[in-house]
Amino acid sequence: MLSYILNIFNLIVTLVVLLGGVTLMAMRRKEHGRASVVGMVGCIALLLGGVISGVFALLAQDLVESLGLGGYQPVFFIINVAVMLFQTVGTALLVWAVIMPRNRPQPSAQGAWQPQPEWQPGQPDWQGGSQPGQPGWQPGQPGQPGQPGWQPGPQQQPPGWQTPPQPPFGQGHGQG
Repeated sequence: MLSYILNIFNLIVTLVVLLGGVTLMAMRRKEHGRASVVGMVGCIALLLGGVISGVFALLAQDLVESLGLGGYQPVFFIINVAVMLFQTVGTALLVWAVIMPRNRPQPSAQGAWQPQPEWQPGQPDWQGGSQPGQPGWQPGQPGQPGQPGWQPGPQQQPPGWQTPPQPPFGQGHGQG
């Protein structure tokens, strides 16, 4: 009785995990392309192997009683070979999906934020590139306070930066 319950539990867990895998890969198909399709086929093959194995485990006792031990052994062998093939093919497809190259990201829409070069020490602001010795710097180029032609521009903040909230009354100091 306990083995029967464990077989049912194993079948349910296997179904849930593999159906979840198929669902996740279907949702990510646009981003991962063929790798997602290969992964879905691998999950489906494992799912079929798991269902056959689970159903066979649940029916094994009835098959032995109806076929006898001599008639049960060839059926047992054929079912185990089929389950082994499904599991081997499914696992191989999942491994192949993991190592497959993914789709390259599509070029972003015009006007979307583009990543800026990283800030390096010695640069006056987070975008940098306006100091002598830096690529793109030319003598007389405005870029640093105190240089001829320098004008303060609008403040640009790195992506994700937000102005801190202001207290509703006063400067946030205790009033007393």
